[in-house]
Amino acid sequence: MKPQEVLSQLEETLELYFGKKAPEMPLNIKETVVNIGPWILMIMLILSVPGLLTAFSVGAIISHLHTFMA
Repeated sequence: MKPQEVLSQLEETLELYFGKKAPEMPLNIKETVVNIGPWILMIMLILSVPGLLTAFSVGAIISHLHTFMA
């Protein structure tokens, strides 16, 4: 099976379950998600920066230690 056929079949299946069978969200909940969503994304992005910086610095330290140990 080609990847395009698999993706097409997956898209049809998801459309059936999420587009037709799933109940629709109320309009006020949709508006709340649209209004608050970007703010939540910004907060999560800001909270993830220290973790990313830590991960990069630990990687750099291990890289330097590896050159000294070899």
